[in-house]
Amino acid sequence: MSKIIIKSIIFVIVLCSTPQASDFSLNNSIKQLQDILLKKPRKTEEISESLINQWLDIRSFNEAIFGSYLRESLESYKNVLTPEKFNRLVKQYQTELDESFRKKLVTDLNTLLSTTDLKRLSITSMGINGSMKTVTLDIQSDSFPNNVELLMDPKSEKLSIIDVKVDENHLSEYYQKRFKNIIKNLYSLPVLTAHFSDSDYIKLEDFSVTPEGELPLDWGSWRKKDQGKPMPYQIEGDSTRYLAARDSGYSVILGKFLHWNPLEYPLLTWCWRATHLPPGGNEFIDNANDSAVGLYVIFSQNWLRVPKQLKYVWSSTLPLDTIGRRKKMFRPWFFVKESGDKNLNFWQFEVVDLENDHKLKLGGKPANRTIGLGILSDANSTKSYAEGYYADFRAWKRPNEGLKTISDHCGSLRK
Repeated sequence: MSKIIIKSIIFVIVLCSTPQASDFSLNNSIKQLQDILLKKPRKTEEISESLINQWLDIRSFNEAIFGSYLRESLESYKNVLTPEKFNRLVKQYQTELDESFRKKLVTDLNTLLSTTDLKRLSITSMGINGSMKTVTLDIQSDSFPNNVELLMDPKSEKLSIIDVKVDENHLSEYYQKRFKNIIKNLYSLPVLTAHFSDSDYIKLEDFSVTPEGELPLDWGSWRKKDQGKPMPYQIEGDSTRYLAARDSGYSVILGKFLHWNPLEYPLLTWCWRATHLPPGGNEFIDNANDSAVGLYVIFSQNWLRVPKQLKYVWSSTLPLDTIGRRKKMFRPWFFVKESGDKNLNFWQFEVVDLENDHKLKLGGKPANRTIGLGILSDANSTKSYAEGYYADFRAWKRPNEGLKTISDHCGSLRK
């Protein structure tokens, strides 16, 4: 059914969308389509891109599919951003959704144009049905339905496709069903875009859309005690962006709300580099609890609303693979992933198994929707200085062949 619906929109789009549709008759459009399909080999990449860009109203189509999902998935930010900044964030994410879904449709179109068995196309009627302009097509094919209805908005400045109806089924409804789990659980946009491309990993953050010298709109110092402190973080890098951290005693946690299922994507990878370790830093001791770079993963909250979280650190003094926590109540368990100055000044690639680490120190399986990530480079306890850098956070499905099959993706940072 899915292929039938997608193929249907492809032909509807092509019928109505030659590069200069206003200057050519529908018969010429059909002829151009048939000419393309008769060529061997078919070269469909360019026309696929052109047709989607010119004739599909991607924003209206997305609204029909995803509704209020995007705004609701960002709901946590309402408590920490001003209304103006929240609306800017929604707009930024909407642009990202439009572009990523556009690419998916281009890919679908290109794939299906190269395998169609179309025999004949003809328009049987054109008119207004309620608030929509409709074009009904008769299709002769071994695999397509006979009748397809193209839906357009006659009130829009540019007449564009906003949906397609095939045998009483809308294309938008097909996509709603396909991404139902993500929409229902309000997983973050990176989860949705990973599913668009059938990727084995979610690109949680690569800092690519933020200009140098600024902070991403969706990262901030959410703790009350951090409000008003100087911000020790900013985006840097030319071809590859990263987050720079330089702390001289302010100890500000930078957080981002990120919701994904750690049971489906239990592995986390990232790149980081420490350039100045706080002297004598020791994560066990209150007056030495500083790390050049540290990463929190916040899974959920307990009944007291205390975060269930784990922390991964580059320790100044503790041995590699140390696991522990300070004795004070509600302190997070930490895992030492790098130690001392052995790899100082060099980008390191890290892989952690969130599901196993959660079971080891927090008990049982994690909840099926994370809260987010936190970053902390601090030197307040040692009254010194810490400097480090973070880049390219990804969550992965568990590969059948083991963790070693996940390749180091920090190479571009080392050039």
